[in-house]
Amino acid sequence: MAIVLAALDDSAAARCVANAAGDLALLLDADVVALHVHENGSGETAGGVAGVAGLPLRAMKGDPTACIVEASTDADVVAVAVGCRGLPTGPQPAGHVALELIRAVDKPVLVVSPAVTQVDPVERVLVPLDGRGSTTRALRALLGPVVALDGPELIGLHVFETSSLPAFSDSAVYDTEVWTEEFLDRFSPVESEGLRLELRVGNPAEVVRDVVSRGARGSRGRRMGSRSGARTRTRRACASLLVPGARAAVAGRGGADPCMTRRA
Repeated sequence: MAIVLAALDDSAAARCVANAAGDLALLLDADVVALHVHENGSGETAGGVAGVAGLPLRAMKGDPTACIVEASTDADVVAVAVGCRGLPTGPQPAGHVALELIRAVDKPVLVVSPAVTQVDPVERVLVPLDGRGSTTRALRALLGPVVALDGPELIGLHVFETSSLPAFSDSAVYDTEVWTEEFLDRFSPVESEGLRLELRVGNPAEVVRDVVSRGARGSRGRRMGSRSGARTRTRRACASLLVPGARAAVAGRGGADPCMTRRA
């Protein structure tokens, strides 16, 4: 039995972590098991959230990070869902437990921002692609069940930095189409017809964050073949799923990149 482990604390975010874990479990054809690490008599809120959601609750005592990492090593666990204390726009967008888990857990980690006040059914999944084979291989295994279940729309995103733009000819639109087809043939984690690729120019981390909050069709990053990026007025908080193989590919750049971001 495949399991998504929902790490619940006693904060108000516990309900959204449980709901986001449920959404991920539907995509991965898995069940959800809640986990709470007791600290100084904690557990009332976590237990209540698990009870309302109808989730089995596993209790542990000790260091939260160490306990969650230990629980994640069970063979049935396919992903871990955890809340983060920081806001996406803050100086440290995740709390220390979430950051330690991202580095230590060798399975996908779903990070749920405190800005996520409710979780709706997943309609679209944003899949940043950096043109690395390790990222493609890591995502291929993860996205297989999503495609098999005829799940949400998959939107790929590749961001060019200004120093790495391809040398297109005068026929920019045609060249972009050809480049996109070749990129998908090499790096799409699913059949190319199952994923729509968006191209942007800018700082990769900033563009991904902006696309996530504004929506794939209206973001700050400049589209290939356009003079300026469209903007939308609303921002939507999302949960981000970070995948181990792709994290390893960017370890030398100071941290983990969001390799799959779910949008409701």
